[in-house]
Amino acid sequence: MLSNNAECRNQEMSSIYYVDFNSKAETIWSPFLEQLLFKAGDFMLVPNALTPEIYCHFHELAGFRRYDITDVEEALQNTLYSVVAYNEGEPVGIARVIGDGRITFFIKDVIVHPEFRNRQCGKKLMENILMFIEEEACAGACIGLMSTVGKEPFYEKFGFEQRPNEAHGAGMIKYNE
Repeated sequence: MLSNNAECRNQEMSSIYYVDFNSKAETIWSPFLEQLLFKAGDFMLVPNALTPEIYCHFHELAGFRRYDITDVEEALQNTLYSVVAYNEGEPVGIARVIGDGRITFFIKDVIVHPEFRNRQCGKKLMENILMFIEEEACAGACIGLMSTVGKEPFYEKFGFEQRPNEAHGAGMIKYNE
């Protein structure tokens, strides 16, 4: 799999897990984050642990567009929230949220390692990022995402609607070349 540049060790603290990262990323401890650091089945979910290396690795696994590492670093610095799922110390899934932090949220890069698909990892990642959004969003905030082909039923389980429909037009995309 992938060796993480950030050294990670798990220390059990009652039923909560603490992850100590010796990296450039700052970890802010708060009651909200305390709720997010948890063991979810076979997975440890670690908030804001997404590194450029992990991001690029998962984009390659998914066959997604590749970006220059410096662009990924800047994108991750501007990410509202991210989460990495670990199994036995190795990253097995990622997800992140971008947006304005109050009215508009966009879920990006929900990717699970092929060996860990259909094992609840994606579900746990989505539950985690939706919990973050619920804490931050104002009433009526818009939460969007773009599903890969065939994965729409997965997101419908979380209340997302396929577009176009009677109320909304089709989503659109344009890549800057």
